[in-house]
Amino acid sequence: MEHSIFNHSTFVSINSRILELRPSAKRQWGKMNLVQMMRHLTIATGSGIRVYKLHDESSYLSRTFLKFLVLRLLRRLPHNAPAPKSFRTETKILLDFSAEKANVLNILELAYSSTQGIYLHPMFGKMNRNEWGTLVYRHFDHHLRQFGA
Repeated sequence: MEHSIFNHSTFVSINSRILELRPSAKRQWGKMNLVQMMRHLTIATGSGIRVYKLHDESSYLSRTFLKFLVLRLLRRLPHNAPAPKSFRTETKILLDFSAEKANVLNILELAYSSTQGIYLHPMFGKMNRNEWGTLVYRHFDHHLRQFGA
């Protein structure tokens, strides 16, 4: 079965990996530090469940080809893949580790328990439940691997 945030065992696995994160975790690639990455995941996931309203940055190409590539062809997101502008976290701001960890765990729980039929993504546009569940899993997995979790 495809990994999805709506699969209970996948949700538990991602949740456990977040709980294991420590402030000393070092990134393997990218520019964000650990706390910024957690804020990034909170905003990205929260936008899909309408906790945050983000600007539509999609194009026909991103809603069709890019979405197909990410969801159907790639098994993992590539390192240093560009994020929608609205998902980017300012790398010069200081954030609190404990607060951001609590926020990302909360948004993960909200995503897991969400029951929407349509989820919104700034680059991929409207996504059905299966698409969005897969994308959320891959996004979390990508960034948790980025920090060795």
